[in-house]
Amino acid sequence: MSDTAAFVYLAGAIDLAPDLGGGWRGQITDFLQARGCEVADPAQMQASVLGLEVKALIALRGTDEERFKQQTRRVIEHDLGFVAERATCIVAMVDEHARMGTYAELAIAFLNGVPIFIICPDRARLSGWALSCADAVFERLQDLLEWLSNDSAPDAPLPERLMRRRAEGRSRRRPCVPKVHGN
Repeated sequence: MSDTAAFVYLAGAIDLAPDLGGGWRGQITDFLQARGCEVADPAQMQASVLGLEVKALIALRGTDEERFKQQTRRVIEHDLGFVAERATCIVAMVDEHARMGTYAELAIAFLNGVPIFIICPDRARLSGWALSCADAVFERLQDLLEWLSNDSAPDAPLPERLMRRRAEGRSRRRPCVPKVHGN
């Protein structure tokens, strides 16, 4: 992976998703890689960070909770750091399986000016925070793929368009520590 590549981070449920989040991630990975983007899949990144597969980490939760928490904290630090520092944009599947990890990734991305594209099959269930963090919301993965194919500058390669959006987001970077307003 190159430091100048367009990294698309794929946020969404892993441990609670029926297929560990692999179905939609596999589809979009093929699409993005065919167009010159690098894909940051947290399920695969976890294995390299910990040396554990997702199923092995999940199993620790029921057998060795302290080790599970230590390992999960390593994943949290790695993934949120990646989102803040290296992600060009985030594509998030926000469905009934998405939990705190997905929302934390969206918040960190928002605070750091990383563009966020959400896929949410039931927009009415999308939290106000997630909706407000998003640059765009799509009901289906196919809708996002079509939009990415036709986004604003079809004459420029997708990685270039995404990096341009990221640069614009950095220029609007929000403070990472919110100001507290008092009386």
